Amino acid sequence: PTRRSSDLMVGNISGLANKMYPLNEVVTLTAETIDGSTFINWTENNNEISTSPVYSFTVKGNRKLIANFEKKVIISLPDAGNLKNALQNTLSITSLVLTGNIDARDIEYIRDNFPSLISLNLNGSHLKSYTGNSGTNRAVYYYPENEMPESSFNDPSTGIHSYIQSLVLPEDLDSIGRYAFTECSALKSIILPANLKSIETWA
Repeated sequence: PTRRSSDLMVGNISGLANKMYPLNEVVTLTAETIDGSTFINWTENNNEISTSPVYSFTVKGNRKLIANFEKKVIISLPDAGNLKNALQNTLSITSLVLTGNIDARDIEYIRDNFPSLISLNLNGSHLKSYTGNSGTNRAVYYYPENEMPESSFNDPSTGIHSYIQSLVLPEDLDSIGRYAFTECSALKSIILPANLKSIETWA
């Protein structure tokens, strides 16, 4: 069995012994939450097999079980650019709901410092303009208001990209900047705002 998200601080699995299990032996596994996480379910081959943290089965052959955990954080920023000051223990966060005022510095911080993030909800946030060299792309100095910043989830200079699977964009977003989601192969669901006007090249 393995655990998801990938960060080991999200949860543990107990009940495994370092041995070969004989056929027909009953095995009981327990998914243990840590650091404020929540157990979601056990899956095998992308199919849910149990929502109980304690799962027992009779050995009939090789199995690949995955214990899925979630650590959800909801935070509101009154001032754009301050996410790194408001939230520093980011390694085990799998779900983030962000409201208030944000800018390209906050998106850069999410991209580069949330390795376990699967779900990001920006619906209640407002993207402010930003001028400076601490945004999502070091070659860009100005980021317009209400535009998803260029290279939001893919840094062309380092190759760092996000592994988020679900994304809700700000409700008042006008535009999506270039290369915003390039290389984000894990992204399965994205909710676009109703009044979105433009999507730039290679977004």
